[in-house]
Amino acid sequence: MNDFLKKNIDLFVGPVLFSLAYVAMNATGIAHTSVWEYLSVLFGIISIMLLKREWPAGYIAMLTSNIFSIIYFLKIGLFGQTVSGIVFAIIAVVSFYFWIRPDKKTRKVIQPSFARPIWWAFVILMSLVIIIWRYNAGAIGILDWMLVFFGLFGFISMIRKKTDAWVLWLSGDLGSLVLFWMTGSYLFFLRSFIYIYNNSSAYIDWRKKSSVKID
Repeated sequence: MNDFLKKNIDLFVGPVLFSLAYVAMNATGIAHTSVWEYLSVLFGIISIMLLKREWPAGYIAMLTSNIFSIIYFLKIGLFGQTVSGIVFAIIAVVSFYFWIRPDKKTRKVIQPSFARPIWWAFVILMSLVIIIWRYNAGAIGILDWMLVFFGLFGFISMIRKKTDAWVLWLSGDLGSLVLFWMTGSYLFFLRSFIYIYNNSSAYIDWRKKSSVKID
């Protein structure tokens, strides 16, 4: 038991420190954050820690996080993020199933970023489409749906074992800093920094593991 605690102390320290920060922010008036926002970010942090250890419970935490985020984003009117939460909740359930099934297949070899120029040309084109489509909605409206796009296409790249996934998610993380600050979602704003660190380190790790030439 003591060995388990020593190896996994961050599983307890991280959520506790975040919870104390949440209480302090509300008690001091620095920011009044929603309990739904708190719960979503809390379980999001827990899911990262569990998935980093390759524990299936991480997908349960991911599902829980997205359920709370759906409620929160509906309340503040970020419908793009609401759609994103629904999709990623479904992804969490499917991923959990494939993770625990007994006949897991060998994973694809990780491939380097920018593997197909036409893929990135499509990403740029779709970004322009979103900007034109949501232009009248202002910066918040554009960023709201742009983050959905980068998140979903990042997941497609993840399935294909392309390091492009981390580039797309990092782009989304940078955009989320602006979006969540503008909408007063300060806990999600702080979460973006955690994701930037996690996705940056994951990108570096995947680049080291890349062993297939650009096709």
